[in-house]
Amino acid sequence: MQKIFIFFCVFMLFMSAHAATIIGSSTLMSQSYANQLEAWLGEGSISVSRVFYKQTGDGLTSTHFHNAVDGQGRTFTLLRVSSSNNQIVGGYNQVSWRSNGTYNFTPYYGSGNITDGTSFLFNLSAGTLFRQNWKLGNTNGAAYYEAYNHTSYGPTWGGGHDLYVDSTLQSGYGYASYSYGTYNWSNQNLTPGYSASYTYSVMEVYTINNVVPEPASMVLFALGCALFFVRRK
Repeated sequence: MQKIFIFFCVFMLFMSAHAATIIGSSTLMSQSYANQLEAWLGEGSISVSRVFYKQTGDGLTSTHFHNAVDGQGRTFTLLRVSSSNNQIVGGYNQVSWRSNGTYNFTPYYGSGNITDGTSFLFNLSAGTLFRQNWKLGNTNGAAYYEAYNHTSYGPTWGGGHDLYVDSTLQSGYGYASYSYGTYNWSNQNLTPGYSASYTYSVMEVYTINNVVPEPASMVLFALGCALFFVRRK
């Protein structure tokens, strides 16, 4: 019995230290999805807060999207693709969205010395990650394009584009080829087995914050476990 309790204490301490925090409302962002995005981001514990929500028929457009998210810092965007069996795809933008008709490029230090921080695309339903092509060794002309900022576009990634959302926030496409891909760089539909032309029924955008550890709750839990063993002796 004591071994089981020890395992439980260790498991709970591990899970509390490796679980992303979802602040406020969420429709598409489940706890498992948040944990997966946290792992792909690779920065330790994060919290996410929804700053924009769009569903079919509400009349919101790319103008509303940019009014809500421009200048908000880095974000995750989640899209439910109703035309692909409601799979959840999306992207991470490492800098703020803007409305000025420009691309975000992977930054350099010096001559061709690329920084580690990059945006990425994903299919959460399939558990698939699409890194920027330059990081995979494919340095074609579009490999360094991250995201496109335009008032008539929704969240859009890549120089081709690789994931596109139109002004209605209800249509677009997803095809990793220009700037994003997987380990073999092959051209890939983000939702294999379905059309790369997408109809979106729900879109959510989340801002991201690194969580400062709060040791007090962890200490209290550890003390509780210790007290249990003291009383058992």
